[in-house]
Amino acid sequence: MDVEGGLKIKSIFGEQLLAVFVRPPSIEDLHQRLHARNSETPESFKARILKAEHELTYADRFDHIIVNDSLEQALEEAHRLANGFI
Repeated sequence: MDVEGGLKIKSIFGEQLLAVFVRPPSIEDLHQRLHARNSETPESFKARILKAEHELTYADRFDHIIVNDSLEQALEEAHRLANGFI
């Protein structure tokens, strides 16, 4: 789900919904990850980076932000947040 859709759902459900934004440590890290996957055309790579840059401007509107610099740690934090919310 994109950030605008997530925020729309949050506006409907309010405190009954936990909105979590998962972000890369930096745009440079996102560049490296996408290059390492080798799954993007130059056009799709540019589009994904532009979309990510745009979506990062919405992060502060979410209940929590998880920085995905370590998948294990990000999953642990997501699990902790979800359990705390429930």
